[in-house]
Amino acid sequence: MTHEEVLRECRRILEDGKVEAPSFTAPVSGTFPLNCDIAEDIAVVTFITSMPDDRSYCSEHYVFERADGAWEYLGGGSASMDSPCPVRLPRTGLGGAHLRLTGHGLTRRRRPALFPERRWIVTAELQLCDEAAALLLNDRPVTVPGHGIVSAVWPTLQPATATALAADGRALSSLVLEPRTWFHTPE
Repeated sequence: MTHEEVLRECRRILEDGKVEAPSFTAPVSGTFPLNCDIAEDIAVVTFITSMPDDRSYCSEHYVFERADGAWEYLGGGSASMDSPCPVRLPRTGLGGAHLRLTGHGLTRRRRPALFPERRWIVTAELQLCDEAAALLLNDRPVTVPGHGIVSAVWPTLQPATATALAADGRALSSLVLEPRTWFHTPE
């Protein structure tokens, strides 16, 4: 897919509010939507693209802000993963954890924020183990696709707490996401 095709697909996904992500059972070949998270007027859409070696893939994050009723692309980033496809791992594959942080990003809003602390858009990519059925970011539910790779977004540099939940709703474990320790940002 070209960059413009991906952005068109991102906007379609944002209007639908969800991603029909496949369950990956074989190495990735091509570009596919992986995850989407919308929090008020900001969003992140993640795509996965196979690398030329067919033994790894790249996750690409596209950050948006809703302005005047339309989703405006602000930027994003990418990271390569050392596996042929995204798969849900057991806890032992995540070092005994129910969830782990695998990437993060920071984007500045284009529109002036009413409150200065909300001028940043923070993204985090998390991997959930096979025991985790759901995720809360602070108290907001974030969709967990079958492959267990989740991108989450929030509108402030304040820490966010990601909590992995079992299918019965009980908390398995939490991870405090602290953007101020990830980035040097001017106040």
